[in-house]
Amino acid sequence: MQPEPSVSLGDLLPILLRRKLLILLCVAMFAGATALWNTQRPAQYRASTKVLVTDPAEPVLGGREAARSGGVPSVDTQIALLKGASAAREIARKVGEKGVGANEVLGRLEIEEVEKTSILRLSASAGAARRCAAIANAAAEVFLQRNEAFYHARELSAR
Repeated sequence: MQPEPSVSLGDLLPILLRRKLLILLCVAMFAGATALWNTQRPAQYRASTKVLVTDPAEPVLGGREAARSGGVPSVDTQIALLKGASAAREIARKVGEKGVGANEVLGRLEIEEVEKTSILRLSASAGAARRCAAIANAAAEVFLQRNEAFYHARELSAR
């Protein structure tokens, strides 16, 4: 059995130098294609806001603890309500831009619970920075107004 011949850098250097034009052409072609792709793709923006799920009547006890004790609707329930068609129409109305309807709001708005907290993260993504910020802010506003109405109704029924 014969040992395999070893290849050294000194053996490869003349081969690479002979092919330097081809190597430089490939590098330039891939760099140009990458630059072209980056300039042609549409910009994608993302805006997020956070809201605290709590009962204003119980400032110390809020979120998941208050939900368990019957103080507030559960975080999961509030997420489901915000993802509904009614909330999407209200958010679209608040955004007020032409072309922003309930379907677009539902497609662009992401609502998630921040892990192990009573905080909801409301995020929107769009091709225009103002549009995604408007959607995220309108969603937070709708959330706050709905919670205020819930607590006000609960307060009135308790009397």
